[in-house]
Amino acid sequence: MAEKMVAVPQRKLDELEAARIALYTLIAKDNRLNSPTDISQAMELAPITQPMWELANTKWNEVK
Repeated sequence: MAEKMVAVPQRKLDELEAARIALYTLIAKDNRLNSPTDISQAMELAPITQPMWELANTKWNEVK
């Protein structure tokens, strides 16, 4: 079965990446990340934000 393909505007991908960064910033400001060396808490976010990062930062073929 073929995977469904859709065109997503670059602006939306850029917004997705900005939202991912804002999530990390918000959590850091909320002191949920106590220090830069405490990566265990940050690693908990990786399964959530990794798909976001991959979608926003993969160089996709331009749809014509």
